[in-house]
Amino acid sequence: MSNIALSIVQARVGDRNDLAIAGARSLGALLGERLALAPVLLGHPRPAIGADWKVELDAALPELTAISAHFNLLMAQGRRPLTASSRCSASLATLPAVAAHRPDACVVWFDAHADLNTPATTGSGYLGGMALSGPLGLWDSGLGAGLALSNVILVGQRDIDPAEQALIDGGAVRHIAPGPNLAAELRAAVTGRPVYIHLDCDVLEPGIVPTEYRCDHGLSLEDLHAAGTVLAEVEIVGLEIAEFQDAWEAGGAPVSPGPLIDSLEPVIRRLLADDYLAVSDVIDFHHPDVAALARTLAADTPEATARRCFEWVRDRIQHSIDFKRDEVSVNASEALALGTGLCIAKSHLLVALLRANGIPAGLCYQRLTLRDAGSPFCTHALVAVWLKEGGWYRCDARGNKATVHCEFTPGHENLAFPVVTDGERLYPQVWAQPWPDLVRRLRALPSIAAYCETPIDARMPL
Repeated sequence: MSNIALSIVQARVGDRNDLAIAGARSLGALLGERLALAPVLLGHPRPAIGADWKVELDAALPELTAISAHFNLLMAQGRRPLTASSRCSASLATLPAVAAHRPDACVVWFDAHADLNTPATTGSGYLGGMALSGPLGLWDSGLGAGLALSNVILVGQRDIDPAEQALIDGGAVRHIAPGPNLAAELRAAVTGRPVYIHLDCDVLEPGIVPTEYRCDHGLSLEDLHAAGTVLAEVEIVGLEIAEFQDAWEAGGAPVSPGPLIDSLEPVIRRLLADDYLAVSDVIDFHHPDVAALARTLAADTPEATARRCFEWVRDRIQHSIDFKRDEVSVNASEALALGTGLCIAKSHLLVALLRANGIPAGLCYQRLTLRDAGSPFCTHALVAVWLKEGGWYRCDARGNKATVHCEFTPGHENLAFPVVTDGERLYPQVWAQPWPDLVRRLRALPSIAAYCETPIDARMPL
């Protein structure tokens, strides 16, 4: 599956109201739905204290320590964290792990505030106002440090305290203020380095999404999209989103995080790229014939390109059983060369064509009976394509016939076979590479006739 690790912070970490814990849950749930990822919940909701930083830190320390351990494990495994966080204070635990495992990465800190105060300089006593200074070692939070000032880029700050301004004016840390040149200045500041992104939603103009703090002259969602487009030019180590509240006021109607997630599409797409744009021996879009075909199918937009690729594979590659073809294809290039394949090989070819056109794509699977109730089970392959509007969209290019009619209809799933029999299922995950057991058993087939006698009911990878 994906190397992205989705986490939702539900711990109380310096909260002054209870809206951001619910907001993180809403945000994480929608991210999970769009990316087909199962989130890990970190901590348990508890009522806000609204106290001084020391009281808040002592109360949060056990769960912050657990968050730190979780992030250190993810980073040690080479995973890419995607985190829906309640408050910025959670960064006291996340950023030391990033600094320890990816010292080459710079932290891009989107926020209305610099969060560089310390216990000695804070005027508010708010723990969140020290969320960045702790990982920088400007004070001892008890959760570690290691982040270098030279590896921090502040973006969008408008409410900056004197001690924080002194660090900026002295050149210790780079600050990019809101303005028409923000994206260009951000590109110049990053200088090609990998980035870890922290987004406090109050960096946005008040009224766009609910947040606790409201500072005028913030970024628009279009500004955030433009900044994300710049950051997507380099490796994105991870993304954490904090301070999204699920309502404008306590007891108010829930607010969808959808527009916020839409504005982050370039960043999310880049997070997906290492997995879902990768070439392999099965998804072999580096093969000259596959690459040449992909170029002919390119259109003006990703969605139009995806539709052309889908329709070409659906209509031009004959389904082995429908057309009584006995050759066995596995790789994308084999399906193209032979002009035939089971749903599995056809899916490999469609994924290859999409990735060759720069469109993230992966594989999904169903467990179905081959014919009807009582017949053997088989593994049916589908394709998921990442589209700007709506995230993953599953489609079925196995080929139409009298009883099957599949079209490319983003926003409306249109699969060939519903799950109707006991034992059948639709797996919700999107895999970056084919199931190894499925590929191994397909390669071992002497013929499609042998498959029809003994269909492949493959094991899902652990």
